[in-house]
Amino acid sequence: MVEKYGDRYLVTKQLALTLVVFALTACTAVGLLVYYVGVAEVEDSAGDPTSEPEPAGEPEPESSTVQAKVTDVRLPRHLVPLKYKLELVPFIIPDNFTIRGYAEIEMNCTESAFNVTLHAADITIENDTVTVMEKEGNDIDIFN
Repeated sequence: MVEKYGDRYLVTKQLALTLVVFALTACTAVGLLVYYVGVAEVEDSAGDPTSEPEPAGEPEPESSTVQAKVTDVRLPRHLVPLKYKLELVPFIIPDNFTIRGYAEIEMNCTESAFNVTLHAADITIENDTVTVMEKEGNDIDIFN
């Protein structure tokens, strides 16, 4: 299967094919193992009392039915992001790693809507600094 030809080694097509199939099988097995073991560890840590508690968000309105946890965190379908401009300043201080920043998002609203929903987990937003504008620069009123 392997022959020496001068200072080189020649490998037969059958051995080369076997090695390629073995490499692909090993990569697939490692990928599946990492995927399933990684998911299992995340699920197991959710019930661990020593893990850090989730930060408290806004209180949910009480209702008689139990609502399922939101898993679809994509932008609403009527908003199409076109351009992001981010300016971030990290403060690396012992026991207090924070970031101050500025975000400008240009998006196209494809249909009439009453809301613009953006996700901001673990972010403190100063409401008086939030503005919504038309492309021409006209301000749009924000109300709750």
